[in-house]
Amino acid sequence: MNKPGDKVRIAYRGTCAQDAAFYDVRETGNPLEVILGNGSVFPPIEQALFDMTPGETRRVEVPARYGFGEVDSEAVRSFPLIAMPRWQDVEQGTFIEVQSDRSALPATAYVRSIEHDVLVLDFNHPHAGKDLSYEVTLLAVNERSALEAQRVDGKRVRG
Repeated sequence: MNKPGDKVRIAYRGTCAQDAAFYDVRETGNPLEVILGNGSVFPPIEQALFDMTPGETRRVEVPARYGFGEVDSEAVRSFPLIAMPRWQDVEQGTFIEVQSDRSALPATAYVRSIEHDVLVLDFNHPHAGKDLSYEVTLLAVNERSALEAQRVDGKRVRG
């Protein structure tokens, strides 16, 4: 059984039954390195990795709430066109970046509609509300060092 702090290398292929365009892949020649317990992969995948042995492949279902989240109706917002700089360049069905006064980073939004003098933007992740399915192969496990164990277990590390 693998432990929090163990470094594992994985290959995977992810698909989505509700969205044929979703295809997430990491091949064995370019594996993803994950430190178990730090939350760097979706929780159902991480949980499966704790119980897997090197060379093992499992199908892991990732419900929307553990993937890109559920659709949040409050993340769909309407804006008067006059408030949007360069709104003439915006097309329905595309993604745009929107700068907020409250954040230094721009947010990405899907342009749902442009009607009359109103622009409707959806700030949900494009795969929100969609269940995902991953085929995950555990390639290798390197047990954690004492330093890594302290970082994962939340203890203060002194250099």
